[in-house]
Amino acid sequence: MSLYAILGEIFLILILIVPILLLLAMIFGLILVISKRRLFPRFTDIVLTTLSQPVRTLRNFLHIDPIILNEVVIALINAFTDEEYKTTPPDRRMLFLPQCLNSLDCPVKTSSDEGIVCLGCGRCEIKSIVEFSKDLGVEVYLVPGGGFVRRIIRNKKPGAVAGVACAIELYDMMRTLTRKGVPAQGILLAKSGCIETLVDWNEVKNLLAA
Repeated sequence: MSLYAILGEIFLILILIVPILLLLAMIFGLILVISKRRLFPRFTDIVLTTLSQPVRTLRNFLHIDPIILNEVVIALINAFTDEEYKTTPPDRRMLFLPQCLNSLDCPVKTSSDEGIVCLGCGRCEIKSIVEFSKDLGVEVYLVPGGGFVRRIIRNKKPGAVAGVACAIELYDMMRTLTRKGVPAQGILLAKSGCIETLVDWNEVKNLLAA
């Protein structure tokens, strides 16, 4: 048998096996949730890490938009960390918001430790959500990128995290948190981009108050 034939058979096996393994991972996760155990995020991370290259190969072969896969994983993590997030006291939670939600006219200042500091100018919805969060005891951070998120999480060690971002950034943050065993809930931006993005603020408030 030629090398090309062998490679072709291996690729075919991957196409058949990878979806089955991912399905088994989701079923196993559902069983763990029903039994109120908390292993699923770690198990999911192991599966996704191990199968990342085969999944990318399958995605490219089927011409699947990578953002769709990111959104699927975000939805799965949301579903399986929901209970643990809700049982975490508000004063042990953090909310991360992307800088792009700011108004262009917002006179913010930047801290190397805290990220973007809201001055409460009222030109966007950030002031309202910061006040709402403080009333609940939830810490809020407005950040320009994932580096700030990782630094704050490393220094503050929250019990649970909620985050708003585009699919790529949110996927990266939630994967990082699941590796650390921190329950994470994510909300996708309704309008992505680099400036003046949009999110459903009612959805954010509902998540904070959960």
